[in-house]
Amino acid sequence: MKRLTLLTALIMIFFGLGATTVTVAKPITSSYHIPAYTYNYSSYSQQIYTQSMINRQGEITKLRFYLFWHTTNGSLNNSHIWKVYLGHTTRSTFAYNSDWVPIANLTEVFHGGAPINLPPKGGEWLEFILDTPFVYNNVDNLVVAVYTVNHNMAGEVSWGRFHTNQYTALCHNYGYEIDLYNPPEANNRVMIVPAFQLVFPDTEVPVAPDLISPTPDDNWVNGQPLDWILPHANNYYSPVFEPDASGYDVYIDGALVSENQPGNRYVINGLEPGEHTWHVVARNNVGFSPPSETGTFNVVPGKAIGDGSEDYKLPIYPYSRYSYTQSIYLQSEIDIENHPIEKLAFYWNGRDATVNRDNILIYMGHTDKTEFADGEDWIPVSEMTLVFGGLLGFPAVIGWYEIELETPFLFNNVDNLVIAVCDSDVRSDYMYRNFYCTATPGQNRSIANYSEIDHAAPPAGALVAGFPNILMRCGEIPETPEIRVLPVTLDYNVAVYGKPTARNVEVVNMGGGTLNLSMADISIIGPNANEFSVDPIYLPVSLGPLQHVTIPVVVTGVTPGPISATLRITYDGEIYDVDLDAEVTPAGVVIIGDGTMSQNDPFNMISHNERFLSLYTADQLRGVGTIDRIAWDCTATGNSTIRYKIYLKNTNEAVLPSPHIAIEQATLVKQGQYVPRKLGW
Repeated sequence: MKRLTLLTALIMIFFGLGATTVTVAKPITSSYHIPAYTYNYSSYSQQIYTQSMINRQGEITKLRFYLFWHTTNGSLNNSHIWKVYLGHTTRSTFAYNSDWVPIANLTEVFHGGAPINLPPKGGEWLEFILDTPFVYNNVDNLVVAVYTVNHNMAGEVSWGRFHTNQYTALCHNYGYEIDLYNPPEANNRVMIVPAFQLVFPDTEVPVAPDLISPTPDDNWVNGQPLDWILPHANNYYSPVFEPDASGYDVYIDGALVSENQPGNRYVINGLEPGEHTWHVVARNNVGFSPPSETGTFNVVPGKAIGDGSEDYKLPIYPYSRYSYTQSIYLQSEIDIENHPIEKLAFYWNGRDATVNRDNILIYMGHTDKTEFADGEDWIPVSEMTLVFGGLLGFPAVIGWYEIELETPFLFNNVDNLVIAVCDSDVRSDYMYRNFYCTATPGQNRSIANYSEIDHAAPPAGALVAGFPNILMRCGEIPETPEIRVLPVTLDYNVAVYGKPTARNVEVVNMGGGTLNLSMADISIIGPNANEFSVDPIYLPVSLGPLQHVTIPVVVTGVTPGPISATLRITYDGEIYDVDLDAEVTPAGVVIIGDGTMSQNDPFNMISHNERFLSLYTADQLRGVGTIDRIAWDCTATGNSTIRYKIYLKNTNEAVLPSPHIAIEQATLVKQGQYVPRKLGW
């Protein structure tokens, strides 16, 4: 008998039957609906795994579902709350769609947010560490129930599934919370179960971990993670027994930086720029794995802040046509000195691509605030620097979306940092496209307004206890002054005859030392130079590293038609030119209105069929004569072709009738097609 017992033990060791992880069902294909359907507000599923699929008795401490690789970039946000139940059952199938195992017969083993890494990867096991371990008797079958409340509905996640040829799963999903003690009839009864792993107590050391990212070619910044996995057997025979890890030891440049940490991710901090090495050792109560292969990565100046996956509609809300937000990042989170911020990235959820956002403005500035006190506690835009202005388009790819700043920003590493983003695109995108944010409970680190406002004097906004995740890449400051002049072309579009119209040129010291600039360094040359002038209000000036000055350039056109000139700045023997162009109207042009607000009409890019009517009084027109040209001030560009007809009519009416009535006896003065590709008149 002793010989038989010893022989059995040797066989178990030889074939690995004493190991920890049991792969109950392999990920053969994929499914959206089980164990959780993340696209709807809530979901509930039950699945049965037979004793022969498990074939192991003991305490279950962890379980895993397989997160399949999926091209639509569905994601699990932390706001997806999971409840997982386990129980024994003698049944092996579900007889009909309401044949749920009563929840009273099951044990709640997990309650919390989906345990994901950011960025969430595909092709990996999603691990749940059970709040209450479950002892499986290896006699009955195992029923697994999963209930999720998906406040964010960020997208459809694709799960690995295993075909059973019997009705082994029920699933229900809908737009409301479900009473688990009286569940509705399931939407689906299916012959599959989710790919599934169970973890029992350790009896062998783990295998060596596999390093996932970064790769030797990656340029990482402090605040970004090192990721690895514990590899599992790749075969389709079930059950498969493998060792598990209870923790990991992380080494960077040969030194232990994290001992016995529970997760398979380590966020780097405080590393000097340059190449670094790393490796990982897995451990459990039996011992240590062999070390992983040694990886290398390159650290560059910069910082990543935030690892949450919440949707707080920051820094912009693509579903809204307008948004203005401000967010505060603390000096202790940044800790960057003497390195200008050259690129800024936000983490995009990749839920389809957006249309191009035509008019994005990004400001950065210093502040002593740590949070916003109330909805009116905006930081004045006059205290910040415009670092980017232009068009952005977000692709159907999850990950960091990098923006190269037109004006790098030098953080002083003393104050906190505020980042303001203004979006006035007048177009709306699909509502589930968003950027990932991190929660700051009890601390309102952001403020937002989603209406058409003047961001230079914004009304009250909504406080947000969180901020958008950011990644900043930094450059080096040259030792000597280095001038940058933006933009290289000033297009005034339509300039009204005899009326001064200003546009701004920015001059930035991109280097060290002091850049001295005066009117003696600036001239205007070209065929219409006498119709352009420089306002010297901010000159002379001495610019330190990354400081800038605004130079207003004014056109006062008196030559009807196109005019042009060149603004020339000469510094340290080098010439920097800005082309100046304008279209001057004939004398006698009347401008009605000087407001700064915007609207869709008269050329509505959203509506396919619309009539718009405006009434202008005789006092506003200031005279009698023939109108041969009219213009509107375009505040947003686009690629839509708009077919139009324009009617004019003299009237004694003081109140506007409907457009249908007003068009009667009106004169059709112009018709055609218009594509709003340029801003201005």
